[in-house]
Amino acid sequence: MLHFLRRHHTTLWIVVTVVVIISFIFFGAFTKTGSNLGGRTPDDNAFTIYGRDYSFSDMDRLKRGGEITMTMELYEFGRAISSYSAKIKGRGEKVPAEFVFNRIVLRREMENNGIEVSDAEVKEEFKKLPAFQANGAFDATRAEMFEQRLGSIGMRSEDALDVVRDVIGLRKLQQVVAGNYVASPLLAEKFYDANYQTIKTALIPFALADFKKTVQVSDDEIKKYFDQEKEKFKTPEKRTVSYVAFPKPKDLEKLSVEDRLKKTNEFSEQVNNFSVATLKAGANFDEAAKAAKLEIKTVPAFSSDTTPDVLKDEFKLHSEVLRLDAAHPTSDPVDGKDAYFVAHLITVEKPMPQELKDVQEKIKDVLVAQKAQEAMMKAASDARKNIETALQAQKKFEEITKELNLTPQMLADFSPSEPLKELSNGNSIAGETQKLAAGKLTKPLPTENGVVLVYVIAKELRKRPDATKDRELITKELAQYTQDPIFRAWFEKRKTEAKLNADQFVRHSAGVF
Repeated sequence: MLHFLRRHHTTLWIVVTVVVIISFIFFGAFTKTGSNLGGRTPDDNAFTIYGRDYSFSDMDRLKRGGEITMTMELYEFGRAISSYSAKIKGRGEKVPAEFVFNRIVLRREMENNGIEVSDAEVKEEFKKLPAFQANGAFDATRAEMFEQRLGSIGMRSEDALDVVRDVIGLRKLQQVVAGNYVASPLLAEKFYDANYQTIKTALIPFALADFKKTVQVSDDEIKKYFDQEKEKFKTPEKRTVSYVAFPKPKDLEKLSVEDRLKKTNEFSEQVNNFSVATLKAGANFDEAAKAAKLEIKTVPAFSSDTTPDVLKDEFKLHSEVLRLDAAHPTSDPVDGKDAYFVAHLITVEKPMPQELKDVQEKIKDVLVAQKAQEAMMKAASDARKNIETALQAQKKFEEITKELNLTPQMLADFSPSEPLKELSNGNSIAGETQKLAAGKLTKPLPTENGVVLVYVIAKELRKRPDATKDRELITKELAQYTQDPIFRAWFEKRKTEAKLNADQFVRHSAGVF
């Protein structure tokens, strides 16, 4: 199948994490989950569509097409084909059942509408997939390794190309069904004007820190707050964990494709075998690590609101150990910077009630922040009301702010399509001012320091070198916005006509079997 790729084969460096992610997320999952028949056999009927029965074995095979879809990073296709008339949800499914049902409907409708996708189209699309790119170009080495790994789960390379064929077929079917809709030129022009107009503004800041300086909090207020919220004041839970590390293979780019694949497989097998051993009933993490000749490292007790030094550079590992509990004390392999990790929960220190003296300063800070926030919002709201009243009386903005002892700050010109990146709330400012006419004031908008009011001084539509291109893009997006629901409604009707019956699958997913 990939002979057309092999002609372009050269030994290129490959990022090891891509290989390892495929090994564990895609292929390793099957060795760990196994086959839990739950009282039914693979030959039992799972669902019926178009008058044809599909067994649970068929369902598992068809779901692997979804796994291939994710591995090839065809996320948009996966989300789309899974969401059309999504009504059936299986418990803990990585690939939604709707993906399987809708893909069958898609193929039937491609046939009914005379849609064909040539091998040349498939090959060209395959070479564009992000999963097989390196340095902005197609990497045949990645495609070779992907093809070899497909066989380990009983899939063929043709199965991967069939997914690509469906991706192209979906696009063509969408055009056949809803492609005739074209956005109104007038509507497109309005959207262009709204998004590319230049906006001149002035900003009036209200800093929370300034209001905190004048806030007073009494001991009685602190005690009252403590009495009301006593149940919330507890020491943080602390947990002690251990972990083992599997350093990722290095210098893979210096190896031949065969040696690289062999080394990667050996690494994958080592991590996967250890993970499987720790997840067996009655498994002992320390004994499993000792048997595998792995060094166990222990992280002393720490609370969930802190990050131990050893975990500061391993965000995924830190997040994972916080999810471990008595029922699931051992993690799946966790992808780290230079290694994969398997973590194990040792002990958990439960939260204990705190006394007023232990949390008095914390409560004071909370009350100060609350009072300051209220005072700041009142000041901003009052200022907005006073400015708007004065503007209606035909006073000038500069004169008004001076009388109110406010200090406006001129902002650089911007447009809704190009907000001010130097401001943390630049997008919010662009969105709010886009809706206002010149001479109007926004509501108080939050910032990292407090809130701001933004006054719209003027708006104008300037000539832009990319205006024609941008107008065409807006017209296309508006059409797509309307075409999508048209296609979804059409697809749902076709699916109804397919007479899908998935009662057996739903019962199994709900745990009846």
